[in-house]
Amino acid sequence: MVYFEEGGYCFWCIASKAESGQWEAVVNFQRKSDMNETRIPGMAHKIKAEFESEAQAIDAAQQYGHQTARRGDVGL
Repeated sequence: MVYFEEGGYCFWCIASKAESGQWEAVVNFQRKSDMNETRIPGMAHKIKAEFESEAQAIDAAQQYGHQTARRGDVGL
């Protein structure tokens, strides 16, 4: 799991091994402004692709996370 910040959001990139043996990636978003709250709304986005390595999955998730946060298209 890797943490990043972009604009008003923070996000975590997670890679996990799929049943196929390939790697999948998920990006979990939160608003930075909510970080002082007890309950923090979040939104998870699954990358619709499989990758040959964990590093490739994390790299794809990082790019997706930055682009999505820049557009403000996180869904929160």
